[in-house]
Amino acid sequence: MRLFASRTCRVTRIIAASTLLACAAFAPGATIRDCIAGVQAHKPPEGAVAGARRQLAALEEFLRRADLANGDSGIDHGDIEPQIDRGDLILDPARHVCTWKGQRVTLTVTEFLILKSLAQRPGHVKSRDQLLDAAYDDNIYVDDRTIDSHIKRIRKKFRMTDPEFSQIETLYGVGYRFKET
Repeated sequence: MRLFASRTCRVTRIIAASTLLACAAFAPGATIRDCIAGVQAHKPPEGAVAGARRQLAALEEFLRRADLANGDSGIDHGDIEPQIDRGDLILDPARHVCTWKGQRVTLTVTEFLILKSLAQRPGHVKSRDQLLDAAYDDNIYVDDRTIDSHIKRIRKKFRMTDPEFSQIETLYGVGYRFKET
């Protein structure tokens, strides 16, 4: 898998080379020095731009197909969040999948974000405000007691899968935490 930065550098070199080739091919009377000066000044000679665009489109398509043939989708996978594994709980943020003891638990986006925030640091207490920040954008007003409702629904969904579920603890007056296993 190629890194995004190396692909960008490669495409940049190809753009520069294709612009010079297009300049030489499509700008009658232009010398290579004229083309280099035009590329450096971001003003290639007349006629060179259309030819360069066609060449660039063909080269980009060639690179895309070559990457697909090599198993590279062209997507930078460096920013995908890793799976969270906490004993019986598995959270996959990339696919928005939650499983408890091997059974899938369907959560809303908000419930998933709250559970993810709690599970990232088991044993650490999260206040309602911290959970609100994890689950909602800054421009949305939600009462902090809404978190209590979300926690209640999360527990209910897990108890449908496992009646003994008790991993989310309430610390009255402080907040919530995911139990350490």
